[in-house]
Amino acid sequence: MRASECASSKPSTTRRTATSPRSPGDRCTGAQARLSGAAVIDYASGSALDPRGRSLTIEAMRSLALAAVAVVMGFGFAWAGPTRSTDLRITVWPKGKESRSLTWSLRCNPPRGTLPHRSRACRVLSSLRDPFRPVPPGSVCTGINGGPAVALVRGTFRGRTVRAWFKRTDGCEIERWNRVRVLFPVRVPQPT
Repeated sequence: MRASECASSKPSTTRRTATSPRSPGDRCTGAQARLSGAAVIDYASGSALDPRGRSLTIEAMRSLALAAVAVVMGFGFAWAGPTRSTDLRITVWPKGKESRSLTWSLRCNPPRGTLPHRSRACRVLSSLRDPFRPVPPGSVCTGINGGPAVALVRGTFRGRTVRAWFKRTDGCEIERWNRVRVLFPVRVPQPT
């Protein structure tokens, strides 16, 4: 039975796909299934037929599969885009809160804003699981003072609201600062 005969033998109210069950009156044999009105796959022979019943070549089947994947991925990225956005405002007080502040902006996908080295900053942030997590309570930290510099990062990261303070008051806070130091393009003194 040709694919077009198989497709035309079905009642117009039902549309079978590769996963739909057979009905008792189904005249399609050889495990043929019509896929979205575009092609029929004959599972018994392992061949694919276009709507006119002609055999599709391996290249044509690959092209169809790649096109389907591209469409699905395109919709997936379009849907995930807004929920994965990064839009940050970074303020740094290099000599402490009582001094003059410097402020930059950063957006990713594509990298833009006023922060120097935006592309690198976006790559660093995307490589970190949770770049803005605070030092866990009860952490044992070295008593090293990294200077009076303070920073505030606020905005949206991966679709979630962020408001994180950074300081250099001990070894744990210095390590946390250094993890995202690309966001703070200022000179800070070496820890003492």
